[in-house]
Amino acid sequence: MKLVIAIFLLFLIPLSGFAENLENCRQTTKGTDFWLGFMESRNYNRVHELKIIVSATETTTFRITYGKSETLFNSVYRIEADSTIEITLPWQMFEAIGSEKVQNKGVHLVSQKPVSVYAANWDTYSNDIAVIYPVDMLGKTYFAMCYTPYIDPSNPETGGGRNSEFLVVATENNTTVRISPSKVTDGGIPKDSVFEVILQKGEVCQVQSENIEDSDKT
Repeated sequence: MKLVIAIFLLFLIPLSGFAENLENCRQTTKGTDFWLGFMESRNYNRVHELKIIVSATETTTFRITYGKSETLFNSVYRIEADSTIEITLPWQMFEAIGSEKVQNKGVHLVSQKPVSVYAANWDTYSNDIAVIYPVDMLGKTYFAMCYTPYIDPSNPETGGGRNSEFLVVATENNTTVRISPSKVTDGGIPKDSVFEVILQKGEVCQVQSENIEDSDKT
């Protein structure tokens, strides 16, 4: 089974697949097969955009599909050599919402020749971006380095939706993901416990932490 954790506000640290010596190190994130997903925006401004950015050193074509059925998004794209193209996706279709919910929002990009892929979640006050690894670079064990989600419940602008979060995207059917949160999740799963989620190819699971009020700081 393979999986990818797409993280825009957090850092991604693969624990498996480290090269034993420099000769075996991969020097590029180029590839032809990519899976990704978009986490919930951390701002309340609903006027924002999701973008996939593709760059290529050779002229090639690529397609974007989504979900378990791998429905085609728009048409096949063409990118010229030594250029970059941006594709805007409607956030209502592709942005995961809520915690511990399996959602049919995985995005699959396949190109004829190697390309580099980036994903961005743009908002008026923030622009979160991530490098997307090709499928053949993915591992099976990951840490998500998250922030402590202190909030001020008296302020309606920041009184919720500020949980730290991560997102898992399945690249294969019947992928079992075991998650051990270091904090209580927004769905009430205890910290330091282990729970499992079974995903089909193209499904995502977002996990958010429980919010902590400013008055609860220690």
